[in-house]
Amino acid sequence: FRAECAGGTYIRTLAEDWARAAGTLAHLTELRRYRVGSFLLENASPLAALLEREGGSAKNLPLLSIADSLAHFPRHAASPDLVERVRRGDQSTLTRDLRDESVCGASFVLLTEKGEALALVAVTPTGYKLERVFAP
Repeated sequence: FRAECAGGTYIRTLAEDWARAAGTLAHLTELRRYRVGSFLLENASPLAALLEREGGSAKNLPLLSIADSLAHFPRHAASPDLVERVRRGDQSTLTRDLRDESVCGASFVLLTEKGEALALVAVTPTGYKLERVFAP
């Protein structure tokens, strides 16, 4: 079967629950993710193939930029003052500074004044939380 689901869904447990409901036992023999966010399996390359192409060296592997890897998230520009506070790890005033920017449970990318990814911010029932802060 194929399932399109949110993060945190336990497919192995779902298969066990279906078996239990049918009065039997079950387990998965294979689990394959075809998509995670905007990343598609068809665009992936096996690490061994990449290393072989690069002569066994990992230093020249093709990597996605932070901006490209977060392209599927909404974006919000931060003031210079907020940028400095976030870089120090201060999230005490995020709720005041980002008021009403997104819906609860969503995440967005906070951008510097130059448009660079500064942080991934989660929206929680009590405010905003810095999920990841990126090095300048």
